[in-house]
Amino acid sequence: DLDVLYRGASVWTGVTQDPSGNPILAATVDRSLDGMFDSVGSTEHDTDVVCLDLDRNGVLDECAFDFDRQTRPGALAPGGRAVLDGREYRIKVSPSGRVVQFEGAR
Repeated sequence: DLDVLYRGASVWTGVTQDPSGNPILAATVDRSLDGMFDSVGSTEHDTDVVCLDLDRNGVLDECAFDFDRQTRPGALAPGGRAVLDGREYRIKVSPSGRVVQFEGAR
């Protein structure tokens, strides 16, 4: 017998604005499948994430799966911090996952 688990996810993708007003590709993933982008799960696979095209290459490769580490190293947890253009920002995501904003980190 095989013990197989299928796990889907709710995903929003689109464009948001960086602090300078420039467009930046973004995706939010509701990994917990509870309809809210606020979950911090007990494992990496249960925690909602946001992916941002921080290198601005038009691809969300920041959240590509790293098979060696078995993780997505560019995936940010809710309220995570990211460096864009040499400055650190906290990434705010609305509870629905549809709005992504940059907030200056302190």
